[in-house]
Amino acid sequence: MRSSPPAAGPRRKPTSRPAASPPCGEGTARRQPALHFLYRGVDPLSLDLDKAAIRRRLLALASLAVPTLCLSDEEDVLMPPAAVEALSRILPGPA
Repeated sequence: MRSSPPAAGPRRKPTSRPAASPPCGEGTARRQPALHFLYRGVDPLSLDLDKAAIRRRLLALASLAVPTLCLSDEEDVLMPPAAVEALSRILPGPA
């Protein structure tokens, strides 16, 4: 004998939104929900990556005492132009 599936009740809206993914933040979560969803899905794949240590190392670059050339390309997925521009702002010397 087969039983019928339970009747579905009215759909409820979630009472709270999940926290924004740190790499993209609240603004991106509001403006680009699909991108936010992607970041939330990819972020757990790097659980063993110490992101705070990477941020500290990037900020330590500000103490470099040698000329540094920052290059990027529109299709660079590892270090896109916006990231290179932000990095160039913390490096010493002319921009």
